[in-house]
Order: sequence, then structure tokens, then C-alpha cells
Amino acid sequence: MKSALFMILALSSCATQTVKFKAKEAAEIRLLDKNGYVSDTVLGTTPVVLNQDKLVGKGVQIQSPRRKPQVWYFLPADVHELEIAVELERDETYIDKEKERAKEKEAEKSKDKDAQDKAESTAQKNKLLRTIMASYQALFQEEPQEALRLANEAIVTQPDVAAPEILKGLALVKLKKWESAKQAFRRAKVLDPQDPNIDVLIKSLED
Repeated sequence: MKSALFMILALSSCATQTVKFKAKEAAEIRLLDKNGYVSDTVLGTTPVVLNQDKLVGKGVQIQSPRRKPQVWYFLPADVHELEIAVELERDETYIDKEKERAKEKEAEKSKDKDAQDKAESTAQKNKLLRTIMASYQALFQEEPQEALRLANEAIVTQPDVAAPEILKGLALVKLKKWESAKQAFRRAKVLDPQDPNIDVLIKSLED
């Protein structure tokens, strides 16, 4: 049981008398067992009116989320109807733990998103490689129109990679579309300025 504020109150032993519990927030009232532990017996939730005969000589814990619980013990006495306004303190420990759990959930969410982004990136790269290989195979099999279609598909998948532009240019050369082929090679050169083979391809169309 959390650390709680303890209260002792004298009540009448007359069964007709009542105790009214009220609080700013809904608070659950649980009976304590003979060893002083919180039992499963819920007497009610504030605001609630209870007969004193249920409370005389017993103890209850009043608890609410994010608040420190209070424990009340009731002694026999000649007291008439009673109203108790319960003020539960904020449980800073609970709030700190709640913030920590929120941070953990946020970190877990970020981790899941990173894993998802990585998986999507890998899938996109694999799709690009498959399309490039299929375009190259179509060129090898003397199917330039199919090679061109696949090269354009790869460009849509990954427009910042030079290889699909090179394949597109080679397919256009096969189709004898020289100017379009040269433009494709030039785009490839912009994407990969360190590849000397692209210069050779461009030069071959300028001679």
C-alpha cells in the first residue's frame, strides 16, 4: 500500500447515523481488513453516504488516481450525522512515473517508426534493383522497348539514382532515338558526376 495520511474519528454506535464522504474528485472508499491491509470490499465512490454501523471500529482507505490515499479509523462515540470533506494530495511520485511511462511509450513509438521506415527503404531498394536487372536483361535479349519501360519504372521508384537513366539511354540508342538517349545520359551524369563511363556514352553520341 502507498504511504497514506492516517485519520482517527469517533462515531456513534447507533446504526441510524450516517457519514457522508465528499471530495473534489471521484474517490473510491475501500474497507481495511483486520490486519490493516486494503481489502477488495468497495464501500462506495464519493460523493457517498454510509451508515456508521459499517464504519465503527473499522478503517477505510480513500483513494483516487494520481492522489495520495488517506486512511481513516472510526472509533465508537455518540456522534450524530457527519459530513467529511476529503482533500487528497497530489501524488508527485505517481505523476513522475506517469511522465516516465509516457516518455518510454514515445521512445518505443519512435523506435517502431524507425524500424518501419528502414523496412520500407529496404523494400524500395530491392524493388529498384529488381527493375534495373529486368531492364538490363531486356536489353541483353534485344527488347529495347521493354527495357525502356522498365528503366522509366525504375526512375519513378528512385529518381536520384543514375543507373536507370543509363539504362534508359541505352534502350533509346537501340531504338535509334539519339537525342533522347543523349539527354538520358546527361541526366545520369548530373546524378553521378564521378562515373567516367557516362562521359564515354555521351561522347559516343556526339561524334
